[in-house]
Amino acid sequence: VRGTSLLRSATAARGTLHLRADNAQPGFIEVFGPAKQLRVNGAAVGMRNSLGTPHIYDLTGMLKTGKNTLTLCVDNRIKAIDPGMLRVREQLADIYLKAGNRSKANEELLFVISAKLGQEAIEEARDIADTLTRRDLQDLALHEQLARLFDEHGLSEAAGRYYMTCAGIASATGDADSQLKHLRAAIRVRPGWVEPLAELAEACRTLQRPEEAVEALQQMAEALVSQKQTVEAIRVLRQLINLRPRDLQARHRLVDLYSRI
Repeated sequence: VRGTSLLRSATAARGTLHLRADNAQPGFIEVFGPAKQLRVNGAAVGMRNSLGTPHIYDLTGMLKTGKNTLTLCVDNRIKAIDPGMLRVREQLADIYLKAGNRSKANEELLFVISAKLGQEAIEEARDIADTLTRRDLQDLALHEQLARLFDEHGLSEAAGRYYMTCAGIASATGDADSQLKHLRAAIRVRPGWVEPLAELAEACRTLQRPEEAVEALQQMAEALVSQKQTVEAIRVLRQLINLRPRDLQARHRLVDLYSRI
């Protein structure tokens, strides 16, 4: 690793190289080696795959006063070094698939998707992900990995869609905790999204968790109001009041919405 005076120490553990900065001077870090994703204080900066040229990341504006933690996630496998090898990995996935080894095929394509996202080739990553999910519609682990990948790269619409699929798969298998977890993840990446809020409220009612259902209905009602869907917001508030009859705030909100019709 070669860097500027910004770097003071580096430690490696479990394949991840942690670089610590003792000051907050803006600047560049130049790194040689195999495929790496750089994070600054937990936030992704970018990904580089080249072996023959330096990996240069611009950290201007990303450092805070005091100590900063820079993390390089390194993939030392030979086939991960060159961006030109991505097509080879796709071909390798086809070979694994024809040999009946679907898990290895998925592993190769997930790597390609991650690399494409790091290169901001978003549509290509989506196309490969769609191919994967069409082939394995009920594979919860696969959909979770895709959700995390798109989530990590800030693609909330795609991440939310995969989290919703995860919730549906979990519901079909009777795993209520997993269903709720993924519905909440979908809401986290897309605040105000009515569909997962409605499913979360219904799931909590079924599981006899009225307070959690009320919380979801409150968020859902406000989302509908902000979308100017007043009639739907009234319907949701009436459901909320049925669960919590003494909720004066919900009643006042209901009266206010009726006055707008």
